[in-house]
Amino acid sequence: MIFGLWSLAVQQIFSLHAKKKGLHRKAGPPVHDDLVRREFTAAAPNLTWLTDITEHPTSEGKLYLCAIKDCHSNKILGYSIDSHMRVSLAVAALRNAIALRDPAGVVVHSDRGAQFRSAAYRRLLRAHGLTGSMGRVGACGDNAAMGKHRKHGVNVQVIASPDGTILWVSGDLPGATHDTAAAGSGNILAALRDAGLIALGDKGYHGYDPTGEHVITPYKGRNKPESQTDANRAHARHRGPGERANAQLKTWRILRKLRNCPRRADRLTKATHVLQNHEPANG
Repeated sequence: MIFGLWSLAVQQIFSLHAKKKGLHRKAGPPVHDDLVRREFTAAAPNLTWLTDITEHPTSEGKLYLCAIKDCHSNKILGYSIDSHMRVSLAVAALRNAIALRDPAGVVVHSDRGAQFRSAAYRRLLRAHGLTGSMGRVGACGDNAAMGKHRKHGVNVQVIASPDGTILWVSGDLPGATHDTAAAGSGNILAALRDAGLIALGDKGYHGYDPTGEHVITPYKGRNKPESQTDANRAHARHRGPGERANAQLKTWRILRKLRNCPRRADRLTKATHVLQNHEPANG
C-alpha cells in the first residue's frame, strides 16, 4: 500500500509575511539560473548562501530585514535593516557577509526580487567572485530554507493513507529543519521498511531513501526524458488525495493563526488530526 508523506509548516501569526494592498507586481526575468534546485544543504561552509528580504511591522512603522545565511551551518552571516527595501538594503547585507567570510566561488541564492536583479547587486557578486542563483516565479519552495529561519514556527511531519485519511503526525521540530532531517528524526524510513510499505514524498525528501524502495520522490532537473516526466505525473496523481487531506488540516484556524508557544504546535496538530478524522466517521 502506498502512503503520502510531507511536512506541515505551522507559524506564529506575528511572524507571517504581510502583503502590500493593491500592489501586484510580477517578478522580473531571472538574471541567474537556479543552481540550488531546493538542495538546501552544503558539505562545507561558504559553498551555498541564501538571502531574502522580509517585512516586519512595528509600532513606529515597517522595517525591512535582508539576511544572508550559510546552508552548511544555518548561521546568519550578514544582515541589514532599514525602513525601505531598496537595492542598498540587499547590497549592505551582502557586503557584511563578505566582510565576515571573505569568500570566493560561493553560490548566492535568492528569489527574483528587483533588489537581487539590480546592476549594483550583480556587480558586487562579480567583484568578489560570487555566483548568483535564482528560483522560479511563484515557487516559494525554491527559497524555502531561507524563509523558514525567520518564522517563529515548527516543522511537523504528516503521513496520510491513499484515501486521504491522516494516519500519523510527528512531534515538533524547529521550522528551519530540512524535511529529510525531520523524517529521519521520526525514523519514518525504518518504520516503512519494517512494515513493507511505500510512501510518496515531494522533492523535499529527495535523497532520504537512497534505495528509492520505500520513499519515492519525483525526478529532479530540467529537460527530463519523457519516461521521467510521465513518472512525475503519476507520482503527483497518486499523492493528490493526501495533499488535499493536508490542505484541509491547514484550514483549521488554530493552525493558521497560532498565538501560543510553537512548542505546543504538535499537540494542536495531533488534536485537529483526531477531530478531522472524527467528523467523517460520525457523518
